This record gives sequence, structure tokens and C-alpha cells, in this order.
Amino acid sequence: MSINEVDDLTRILERVNISGVSFAGKELKLNTEKDAEEVANAISFCNNMEKLNLEGNTVGVEAAKVIGKALSTKPEFKIAEWNNMFSGRMKTEIPKALEYLGDGIIAAGAKLTTLILSDNAFGPIGLAGLDKFIRSPSCHSLKVLQLNNNGLGIQGAKLLSNALLDAIESSKKLGKPMALKVFVAGRNRLENDGAKLLSRVFKEMKTLEELSMPMNGIYHQGLAVLTGSLTENPNLRVLDLNDNTIGGQKGAVHVASLLPHLKHLKKLNLGDCLLKTNGALVLAEALAKGNYLLQEVYMDSNEIKASGGLALVKALCSSSADGSAGAPGSVKLLDLNGNQFGEEGIKQMQNLLGVHCDILQVNDDEGDDDDDEGEEGEEEEEGEEEEGESGEEKDESQSEKKDEEKPVKKKEPISAHMSVEQFLGSPIPSAFVSLGKERINVLVERIKTSQPKSESSDEEKENYIEDAVEILMKVSSLAGENKLGHATSKSEPSSEVLSCATALYEEVFRWAAESDKVSVLTNCLLVNMGLIKQSEDKKKKGTKWDMDGVMASLEKVIKLPFFPRSTKDALECFLPMYVPVIPSHQKSKHKLMSSFYSM
Repeated sequence: MSINEVDDLTRILERVNISGVSFAGKELKLNTEKDAEEVANAISFCNNMEKLNLEGNTVGVEAAKVIGKALSTKPEFKIAEWNNMFSGRMKTEIPKALEYLGDGIIAAGAKLTTLILSDNAFGPIGLAGLDKFIRSPSCHSLKVLQLNNNGLGIQGAKLLSNALLDAIESSKKLGKPMALKVFVAGRNRLENDGAKLLSRVFKEMKTLEELSMPMNGIYHQGLAVLTGSLTENPNLRVLDLNDNTIGGQKGAVHVASLLPHLKHLKKLNLGDCLLKTNGALVLAEALAKGNYLLQEVYMDSNEIKASGGLALVKALCSSSADGSAGAPGSVKLLDLNGNQFGEEGIKQMQNLLGVHCDILQVNDDEGDDDDDEGEEGEEEEEGEEEEGESGEEKDESQSEKKDEEKPVKKKEPISAHMSVEQFLGSPIPSAFVSLGKERINVLVERIKTSQPKSESSDEEKENYIEDAVEILMKVSSLAGENKLGHATSKSEPSSEVLSCATALYEEVFRWAAESDKVSVLTNCLLVNMGLIKQSEDKKKKGTKWDMDGVMASLEKVIKLPFFPRSTKDALECFLPMYVPVIPSHQKSKHKLMSSFYSM
């Protein structure tokens, strides 16, 4: 054996351990059959290959064919960790690659227990490559199926649910019913229809122990069907519906009706679901009846006021197995961060818990001690989806009524004329109005006149982008709710801010596309929104924008043809990580996320 052959064998054996093969995080670009030889050889050399981890590499069609052939000799194969392994691939490549891999497993007669395909943005088309595999006996043994952040959408949910239902039916006929325990499908734009389609699977499965479907744009209509199907899964231990618009009482009642069926529930995550106080009260009533094994409860960032928080604490104490006062039973964590309890409300909750108060998390509280003000008129966010314009008009009329009850504030002085630079120096509502009827034109012209020429340096172009985005932020900030209410007349509605922001976005993205700087512009936008960090050398202190206005402007422009797909994808990726501390920002975030789901 030559030295080179020994080196090759040594390298291969480094990827092999007693139970499997791992190339995780190696960032290999496996395009051709030759590229895949190292992986295929490692599979062949592993005598008991139960697991194959290809996370963080990129696998093309020809490479997948070779790997699939190697897998066809491994009947002991059980665990496929294939998340994030199609980076940079055309969507048309992925189905065939998945088909080759699946065919290899089927040919081996392997019985898979775990299939992880998260963070592969293959969308519904990717399910076409998995369809035969999921229906095959090789998947009848699946216990864990993770499809997080795959862009499945409603169509993908339909394809997946049909394949799984067929697998359930055929496995029953073979006398070994499919018994999936863990199903993960977060960030997939499932919406109500997708949730309903997958609910058919859960209803038939009856064996789920963990269900995780965060950030899917599910409202109370989809939740009603979903929770109904979960009553058939009494062994459910983890339920994660974080960042779906469950809403107040209308959505909470469905979760509340489910809880008595889940005697083994250990973790409940309803954070960032716009439950509000009414929703919390409904859930508290259900929790008080006893989920004795519950260990972790997440209801953070839900605009819950003190009465709702107190009700939740009392419920968890009263549901303890021994019923002792102040004893939260098995609960080890109650996450109520980012709500609206106020100092007094927090003290009352801590007093109720007594020596167990360390389980309570109440950071970033945005409440005051005037608890439950306006709670009677509280309504769930999904009302906007159903009521449309009429709902918005109702909200506006209520706001106007409240404004009438408040003391009249002195109006800001409005100068007869103001230059663009004066406005940018002090971007307040009155300054925007005082720009005059041509305000949109003069602001767009300001953006145009400072545009670098094509032969300008990259540094000059990047400086321009920073300046342009700062102008965008200053104008967009004024689009926040009622921002211009005191500064404009009926003939000058605040909607003109949105029109102005739209015109500015269009001009900046037009220039960026022509200058091949869309990625730089996208990055700068994310930095100004606080979604990613800015480099230390460029960091500006004290720069804060009104995120209500910024997100309201984006809600409008992302739907327009000029807005780049890459920028939409970046916003959709980073926006869920944004954790608002101001209640109105939470509402704006949900509205913007809903716009992505509806596109």
C-alpha cells in the first residue's frame, strides 16, 4: 500500500466511529461522483453504520447518486442527519439528489428512526424527491422527523401529509403501525391551511411526544383543528407553538380545551403569540385543573397585564400535586418576560411564589402599575385578518375616542417652509409636513443627487448607501401609528409618509441593482433595524428609529415588484430573532411577519 493510499485511508477512518460516519461542518462541495468518493468510502469502511451526518456540506445530484449507492449496502442505517446540506443548489437539483439518497436506503432495507432535513430551503419541490421514500417501509420505523425552516408552505404541507398518511396506512397493513414521536416543522409558512393538513396526520398517528411548529403564521382557525388532532396524542410531552398569532380568548380557548388531555405535558411554549390578558386568563383556568408534570411554561412577549400574570401564577400553584400554597408543583421555569405587569404586579407574583420565586422570569417588563387599563376592549390580532379595512377603521375610531379624552397637547410649531436638510436634521412630524406638497419629490431628488457615479469607488458607494438608508429610516419612522395625527390635516393624511417611504425605497433599490450593491443595501437595512450587529469601526451611538414606522413601511414595500427577493429572504430570516421590548413593536413585527406568510 502506498503512502498516499495510507493517508487516504487514515483520513477516511477519521470520519468513522463505532456507530456511524460524520462529515458535519466540513463545508465540502460535493458536485461530481469523484467529489463524493471520500464520503462513500467512509460509509463502506464503517462496519456498523447506524448514523450518517452530512450537516453543513453541499451535495449535488451526481454526488448523491454515489452516496446513495454506498447506503444501499447498509441495512443497519438508522439516523440521517442531513440538515443544511443543499446550500447553493438549484431547487431543481434537490429532488433528484434526495431521490438517490432515499433509493439507496430503500434498497438496503434499512429502517430509519431519525430523519433531520432542517435548514434546507427546498420548498414544496423538495418533497417530490422525498415522496417515495417517506411512503416506503424504510420510514415506517421513523420516531423523529425534523423539517425546520424548509419553506414548505401550504403545498409542501399537503404533499408531506399525504405521504405520511399513506405510510401510516401501509404500516398498519404490515402489522407494524408507524409511531412517530417527534415532529418539528418551524418557520415553514404553513399558515392555517398547512396546519389543518398536518393535523390529519397527527390525528391518525396518536403517538406524538413532541410537536414543534413555531413561526408558521397560524391563527385561531388553524389552531382549532390542530389542537383537536392533538387530543388523540395523550403522551405529548412538548408543545411549541411560539410566534404564531394565537391571539386572545378566541385562540386561547382551543389550547385550554387541549390541556386536560395532556397529562404528560412537560413543556408548553406559547411565547410571542399575542395571547394578551384575556388569553392568559383562559389558559390559567385550564392550567389550574392540573397538568402535574409541567416543568417549563413560556408565555413571554404576549402583552399580558398584571391580572393575567397573577392568574397564571395562582393556577400553577393550585395545580401542584400536593395543592400546597405557593408550591408550583413540578414547574421549574415560568417565562413571562416582555409583558406588561408593572412593578407592583411583579411583586405580587413573586409573593405568591414565595421561596419558589426564582422560577419566575419577568425581564424587559413594559407595564406600569395601572394594570389592565383598556383590557375590556382587548381583542386578538387575528381580527385584523378577518375584518380587514373595517377592523382598521374600528381601531382608528377607538384611538380617536381615546385621544378626545386626553388633555389637548400643544401643537408643535410648523414653519412655513423648511429645507430637506433641515428636516433630516430634525425629522419630526411637523418638519415633514412643512416640506410642502412636493415633499415626496424633494426627498427623492435628495436621494438621487447624491448617488455616486458608476466609476466611483466601492467605499463611496457604501457611504452613499449608509446615508440613503438613514434617510429611509428617518422618513419611515414617521409612519408609526398616529405619528402625524397632531401635525397633519385631513388633506394631508399620515399615509403620505408611506407613499414617500415607498418612493425612496424604490429609488434606492433601483440604484443598488444597477450598481450591483443590493447585498450591501440589504446588510445596511438589517443593521439599522437592529437585526444584525454593525462593525465596531462604523458603529454610531444613539441612532434609534421608531420600529413601528419602519416595519409599517416595509409591510407595504415588500409586496411591490421592485423589492428584491434576496432582501425579503434576509428580512424573513432575521426578523423572527428580533425580540421587541415595546408592546407596539410586537404588534408591528407580527403584522410584517404575516405579510411574508401571505406572499
